[in-house]
Amino acid sequence: MAKHSARVTAAEVARHSGVSQATVSYVLNDTPTQKISDATRQRVLRSVAELGYTPYEPARALRSGQSSVVLFIAPDYPVGHVISEMSDRLIELLTGQGRTLLTHRDTAGVSLIDVARSLSPYAVISMIAIDPAVRRTLEDMGARVEILGFREPTGAEDADVAYPQERVGWLQAEHLHARGRTRLAYALPDDPRAEMFYAPRLAAVQEYCVTHDLAAPLLGTIPYDLQRATDVVRSWREASVTGVCAYTDDIAIGVIGGARGIGLDVPRDLAVIGVDDIPLSRMIVPPLTTVHLDVDAMARETVRPLGVAIDGEPADLSKSAWIVERSST
Repeated sequence: MAKHSARVTAAEVARHSGVSQATVSYVLNDTPTQKISDATRQRVLRSVAELGYTPYEPARALRSGQSSVVLFIAPDYPVGHVISEMSDRLIELLTGQGRTLLTHRDTAGVSLIDVARSLSPYAVISMIAIDPAVRRTLEDMGARVEILGFREPTGAEDADVAYPQERVGWLQAEHLHARGRTRLAYALPDDPRAEMFYAPRLAAVQEYCVTHDLAAPLLGTIPYDLQRATDVVRSWREASVTGVCAYTDDIAIGVIGGARGIGLDVPRDLAVIGVDDIPLSRMIVPPLTTVHLDVDAMARETVRPLGVAIDGEPADLSKSAWIVERSST
């Protein structure tokens, strides 16, 4: 067998299969305007498999103006296990369509536009809101843009509790209120960079309190420090708080630890609800009530507009979060 270079070229595939390089290109790109016989197509695909050929992405991008890369924008701060779960699901959905998911952390000083210019991505999927001007620039570059679970900044003040992030906070407050908890608090993360995630959830809790004639929720930051968490819970107890909506399950577990620090019983004295439904939420004492996010539905409906073939009818993302009730409420 002939010795091949480190990277197999389309020309080598053409020689191996006995067709022109143009025919190889037509087969690999499934060009609709070119009629290729099934026998020729199968011969080319066998050569591709035998030689281990993979398209050279920079060359493809130069020819088409786009690569097969889908750029996944993740925040540069901890937001729980949802990002890794979402990334895994997106990879599964995109790989079958010949797309490659590349994760980019939204780091200060690194321009998303510069990153996109260097990669010529087919699409951009972001877990953080993108400035409208930046989005327009990305779309002018030919990239499709999808935002995962967040309202994009438009300046509008209208609340939409059906939107995934707002729905999370609304469900938390509604659940606690239905169990007779009328003085609520909201447990924040000890990282101001997470505001983009917690702000819409908190806004929905505040809106719920307004529309149901409840006092505005008290706010408190729960650090990963038992004594400081205990101090926050003590201040809430002194203010007669009976229910806590936590930004995530991790924060909720910190609240439960703080409650124990001052001898409170959960849920008798203080009901606590988290978000994410992490595995640990089922194992702590008491098991944690939480909001489960349907990552699969969110991933599927994010890639559907990108031309990815998805079986079944579109999912209703207004129903992509629901309460998992356990013993903490």
